[in-house]
Amino acid sequence: MNAAHQGGLTARVMRGAAIIVAGRFFLRIIGLVNTILLARLLTPEDFGLIAIGVVIIQILENMSDLSISRAVVKFRDASSEVFDTLFTISLIRGVIVMGIMFALALPAAAFYEDVRITNIFLALGLVSMVKSFRNPRFFEFERDLDFSREFIVSILTKIASVAVSIIVALIFRTYWAIILGIAAGTTMEVVLSFVFRAYRPRLSFKAFNQLIGFMGWLSASSVVIALNNKIGPLVLGRIVGAGPTGSYYIGVQLSNLVGREFAAPIVRALYPGLSSLQGQDLRMRNAFLRGVEAMAAIVAPAAFGLSFISKDATTLVLGEGWDMAAMVLAVLSPIYGLTGMLSGGQSLAMAAGKVRPVFFRELYILIIQLPVLIYTATHYGLEGALWGSVGTGIIYIGLQSRLYAMTVDDHWWRPFWIARRGLGALIPMSIWFWGIRPEVMAIEKLPLIARLLTDCTTGALLYGSTLLALWLLEGRPDGFERQVLGIVKKRRLA
Repeated sequence: MNAAHQGGLTARVMRGAAIIVAGRFFLRIIGLVNTILLARLLTPEDFGLIAIGVVIIQILENMSDLSISRAVVKFRDASSEVFDTLFTISLIRGVIVMGIMFALALPAAAFYEDVRITNIFLALGLVSMVKSFRNPRFFEFERDLDFSREFIVSILTKIASVAVSIIVALIFRTYWAIILGIAAGTTMEVVLSFVFRAYRPRLSFKAFNQLIGFMGWLSASSVVIALNNKIGPLVLGRIVGAGPTGSYYIGVQLSNLVGREFAAPIVRALYPGLSSLQGQDLRMRNAFLRGVEAMAAIVAPAAFGLSFISKDATTLVLGEGWDMAAMVLAVLSPIYGLTGMLSGGQSLAMAAGKVRPVFFRELYILIIQLPVLIYTATHYGLEGALWGSVGTGIIYIGLQSRLYAMTVDDHWWRPFWIARRGLGALIPMSIWFWGIRPEVMAIEKLPLIARLLTDCTTGALLYGSTLLALWLLEGRPDGFERQVLGIVKKRRLA
């Protein structure tokens, strides 16, 4: 593969990421409209009942995630036996999740003292079973970096879900509007997966031995990742109480915003790109490092910037009285930005077929995180737990670097060196917001929106100008800056 081909792959990855970002944005707009309309038609109690079932089903599905899509991307020349085995395994997973939801239906209703919980659990269990019928061959589009079909399916699925929810809510004013909306969206997704990619499923385990080594460790990783993601609220809810835990939960959601909306789409598009380079370690490493460089210049400054404006941003989004959430955002957002910069390491390891180290990375973090969280929360409350999370996050960054080094047999510090300009440009912005900005009372006296616009503009200018200056000082090397300037030049000439 020559340099032009490598550049073409980078362009396809970035184009795929752009499609994912656009799709996610459009879906969030539709979801927001749906939430507003349903909130006017239904009661908070309706949402509360559904939330109980949805949280449980999400935990079960996360813990049993088999990553069918990643297996399809990994095994690029998969035979029909591989797809049949994937389909069969997915059905078995659906039966298990449905069975657990059925088994929990009556105990959950008794625990929450509401008989309606029973029907909700039964219905969501059936929906999960329907979801297991998805066509595994549909993920070949992702393998080939063609995300346009997924974009279309996601939009049509969301529209179906929203339409059914609103119609049922308008006619019956019942919580079943939400459940039937979820069911309609899931059914539409399954049907369209076969419409866009022909496939006649058969029950088979012929490729089980071929898949189990990859999917076994990946499924184990999913269990540990699910625990890592859910452990914070569960522990804090017991130790510091519901109020601080609620602030922590909302603050974490905001802190993850940058990674969820920017880093995740890039990583999602990066994995099939890396998988196409299997057996070409040097090119795979270079493609990953290009992704690190891009995320250091996009995700890291956005995450640090969100931390700097945390108080005003929280007030704008949530209103007054969310000071604790603002504190969570201020402390954790930079850590999530730095971990997001290296988040493609998991895709790199999976593309190289080294899934086992991914599992142990997550296991190490769980073993470290749980006692640290319990100790800091018990002795120092929510603030102590936050700084304990910072320490755990730094360790996680170290483990991510180690995963990279193990995967491609390179130095652990290489990603940081590649990202040096993006990270270095954070320094002037940090000095401004931490050392100078608090003394500029003229900005502080501005109205909230004007203050936020001023801070965002100042931060962007400081970061962008520093990044450009560092690039020029290094002699204009080939990298993220050159790609961005090339895009800008093409748009000006168009």
